[in-house]
Amino acid sequence: MALSNGRRPEIIHSDQGCQFTSTDLVAGLQAEEVKIRWPGRKRCYDNILVERLWRRLKYEEVHLWGYSDG
Repeated sequence: MALSNGRRPEIIHSDQGCQFTSTDLVAGLQAEEVKIRWPGRKRCYDNILVERLWRRLKYEEVHLWGYSDG
């Protein structure tokens, strides 16, 4: 999206999921001279704040109230 609307990020930081390491995406970013940064494998601390948010939401909201429709 950032490339399609004329803005070009200097660097992209993502995990090593297959959607971020595909040859098409990597080639497109390299063609636009965008630096790519991937953390080491199993670096859980890179997104610990988001993981803690979802854990808290699950344990303090979803499991307590037992929603039936997700």
